[in-house]
Amino acid sequence: MDLFLSSKGFLEIAEALLDRGKGLTFRTSGLSMSPLIMDGDLVTVRPLKDNPRVGDVVLTKNNESRPVLHRIVRIE
Repeated sequence: MDLFLSSKGFLEIAEALLDRGKGLTFRTSGLSMSPLIMDGDLVTVRPLKDNPRVGDVVLTKNNESRPVLHRIVRIE
């Protein structure tokens, strides 16, 4: 069974799970991460155990509080 959530609902659930040390798997939407991650791919995110490194893919939120995946290409 599929569960469709608003961006806000998804972020609330994701933050609650990650704060408790749990991971979550979700289906992506969009092509901004292609060819690494394609529209409709399943992605699993887990809480960070260490500082993020170049090459890591992280779940964050943009200025409109929408969830986005980003690959870290540089750390300043």
